[in-house]
Amino acid sequence: MKLDEDYKQQILNEVTEKYQEFFASSKREHFKPPHLVNQIKQFLDDNFDVGEKLLNKIYHPSQIDIYPQKEGQQFLLSPKTAAFKNPMAYKTLYKLRDVINHLIEIGKIDEDTRIVVEIAREGKNSLEYNNVRWAIDTYQRKRESENREFAIAISEMIKDPDFTGVANPESSKDTNKFRLWSEQLENYEEVVKSVNASKDDVQKYRLWKEQGCICMYTGKIIKLTDLFNTNKVDFEHTIPRSKSFDNSLANLTLCYADYNRSIKNNRMPTELPNYEVESHGYSAIKPRLESWHKKVDDLFNQIDFWKSKSKKAMDKDEKDYAIRQRHLRQMNYDYWKNKLDRFTRTEVPQGFVNSQLVDTQIITKYASHYLKTVFNKVDVIKGSQTAQFRKIYSVQPKEEAKDRGKHYHHAIDAAVLTLIPSAKKREEVLKRAYEFEEENRGRRYHEKPFSGFNYSMIEEIQQNILINNLADRDQTLTAGIKKVRKRGKIVWLKDKDGQFLRDEKGNKIPKVAQGDSIRSELHQQTYYGKIKIASKDDNGRLYRDDEGNIIYNQVDGKDEIKMVIRVNVSESKFNPDNIVDSTLKEHIKNQIKIKKKATELVDFQGNKIRRVRCWVKSGRGYMNPHNVTVVKEQVYKSAKDYKNFIYADSGDNYMFGLYENDKGREIVSINTYEAARHIEKIGIPDTKKELFRQKAPIVVKKKEAKLIHIFEVGQKVIFYNTLDELKDIENDISEISKRLYFVKRLHQASVGNMLFQHHLEARSDDELTKAFPKEKFKSAGKDGFSKYQEDFIAPRILFKPIKPNFIIEGKDFEMNLDGQINFKF
Repeated sequence: MKLDEDYKQQILNEVTEKYQEFFASSKREHFKPPHLVNQIKQFLDDNFDVGEKLLNKIYHPSQIDIYPQKEGQQFLLSPKTAAFKNPMAYKTLYKLRDVINHLIEIGKIDEDTRIVVEIAREGKNSLEYNNVRWAIDTYQRKRESENREFAIAISEMIKDPDFTGVANPESSKDTNKFRLWSEQLENYEEVVKSVNASKDDVQKYRLWKEQGCICMYTGKIIKLTDLFNTNKVDFEHTIPRSKSFDNSLANLTLCYADYNRSIKNNRMPTELPNYEVESHGYSAIKPRLESWHKKVDDLFNQIDFWKSKSKKAMDKDEKDYAIRQRHLRQMNYDYWKNKLDRFTRTEVPQGFVNSQLVDTQIITKYASHYLKTVFNKVDVIKGSQTAQFRKIYSVQPKEEAKDRGKHYHHAIDAAVLTLIPSAKKREEVLKRAYEFEEENRGRRYHEKPFSGFNYSMIEEIQQNILINNLADRDQTLTAGIKKVRKRGKIVWLKDKDGQFLRDEKGNKIPKVAQGDSIRSELHQQTYYGKIKIASKDDNGRLYRDDEGNIIYNQVDGKDEIKMVIRVNVSESKFNPDNIVDSTLKEHIKNQIKIKKKATELVDFQGNKIRRVRCWVKSGRGYMNPHNVTVVKEQVYKSAKDYKNFIYADSGDNYMFGLYENDKGREIVSINTYEAARHIEKIGIPDTKKELFRQKAPIVVKKKEAKLIHIFEVGQKVIFYNTLDELKDIENDISEISKRLYFVKRLHQASVGNMLFQHHLEARSDDELTKAFPKEKFKSAGKDGFSKYQEDFIAPRILFKPIKPNFIIEGKDFEMNLDGQINFKF
């Protein structure tokens, strides 16, 4: 077709203009075609009668600015945005802002610094998150328990001289064999702790059990004696890892080695010759997937069932239970669905690979957008990838699990993140690693992130890291603010003419109510009673005065009172030694000696006992009756005033005040109930010191003392033996690290004990109890050692801090957000 001369000239002029623009620009940028959205707009405008207003509504999802960037922005601004409402995410983003802005301010980072964000588990609203957490913990505990059972089964089966090698986990005979063995073994628990089959062996056994003891590819039975023979049975990636980058259990299958190495190689199941029909002497794979299909369908129906139950629940406990059961089944469903998917998919699209490399969970998603408002290079890396690169760079041995017992593992992960290359190079490294390990079974792939890298750099992080345990912002005394609602609808402010008041943007202004209540639990949820302690002779008979009145024990000139609680005898916390009635106590203990069950205990008349009155233990003694909260009055009144009320343990210890004079020091507590009582009488105080005025004067050894410091949870301290040594360690981070602790809990108000935890300590109560066995350490591992020791870094220390053997954050030193410590003396 011949073009019109004018049109030809027009095109030549436009091309000439573009060339001139290109050579005139110092950047020499190539011609950029219009954005896809603009092309669509142009097409609609040229071919259809669409108004400009409608055309302007067309947008691409990537054009949504969660955090629009401002010209010349140097610091992170508020993370508050209309794009999402998630308190857990905001809490993280606000702390992120504080740390990042501090690092920018002191010149350690700038807009050209590469920022790497590692994906963490998604944070959800607190109620839903608790239920998800429960399901995850339950699922993991079940897996751990199964792993231990599998390890025992592996050991016992292989030791059995009569064992032929063929066992069926679904067979009642084999199952009973394991059960009888475990029941007859007297030291079963000790054996469970001592069995340490390797992680690979346990995983093989799990997959063997899931596969019904057969090879999914050949249909042949896998003998247990062959299972652990690496020359006969392979761990095999269903979708080759070099294609999928997937090393999850869902992508692992047990396969006879000869089939894997001669037929499957680097192919997917659907590409194999015997996938749908018998071939090469092997039966078809697809029919063996039928049981997995049924399992997935069954789990899906169970999820629907518990979802329905949660919607019909009548109370919170019932609803939470249903939600947790749903989450538990959802995790099983996801696992089996993923496992089945890998056997049925015909291709590995890029999206599948990307899902293994990049995640978009809420905090990570918004954190990356948020950071891009200041930084030019922000990468997102999945946590599982960090683990892979730790092993590739020899930061962590391949067969070892990451040590999470110390908080410095986060710093090591952060260091590894900085070494992981950008997306394209990252994929190349992983591909090399996976291909090497597929071709060289049993060997590990290693490379250095840079020349000169060695493990001593990681050890230096462990020795020279200070953890800044940032406590949550204290909002106990912060006045609550909320919008006033009437019948569920917001009440808007109006002027005297009845017109709505509006702000600068023209939006209606809501009516706001400011509360004066406290944001904390005023008391615990267990209720108690009080009784006076009568004086008795050696035979248990009551002492009475001349008028026949009972004589009570005296404490500081007053009748002795103790706290009591009714305890169900079938509860695990029931201890017969705490029973108030001494005669009944002996009667019940005698029944327990002859192995009577809790449900069989009877009183002197032969009636079954369900509950008994017990003393309330607290710490090493009994609950202080003068440090409890009156919850409500009893319905039926007593002539004795102290019996007319229901009591509860006072709320959490809010603050400990350290008082001092020239004769000594003393700790004085303020709990949340006392803080609430102060607010009720006087209002919210301007400073926290005002709360201690209600307890004035404080006397130490007959002389009034002054308040010199207020302890709160999260405050840090540095221990010492002599003050002079502090000057020597001021610039020695490794030495400060040994001595740095923070207040974990304000423990016993009646004693003034405080629980300090080492800044690096990350183990749970259960893990500490295992690390420091009760037989040797009693409960010191979990509850704290009694003093600071220079030659031993105690995970926790529990003591009353009235002797000055530590310096205090805020009073004696400051810790910056980046962990730098500055002494004030």
